[in-house]
Amino acid sequence: MNRAPNILAEWDRRTAVTGARTPGEARRDTELSELRSQLKELKHEQTQLRGRLDAAATVIAALHHGNAGLREELAGRGVVVALDERRASRAATIGPY
Repeated sequence: MNRAPNILAEWDRRTAVTGARTPGEARRDTELSELRSQLKELKHEQTQLRGRLDAAATVIAALHHGNAGLREELAGRGVVVALDERRASRAATIGPY
């Protein structure tokens, strides 16, 4: 085949024609390109949202730990007495201020 220029010319002519894409193939390639672009954007958005979720989980864990510490501190102090009740009982035993 390499020694026959006529055959090579015919080969080049036929392969050039078959190398062209049909309208359906062009549409498919365009749609595929658009879908790949959308996928790339969605992956980027997912990465950002996952980072925000991790940050929120860290803050929530820190707040939970702080609340647990405050609850332990309050539990160690004993019973909380309202000031109005204490003043009323003092006035009854000692008298008015």
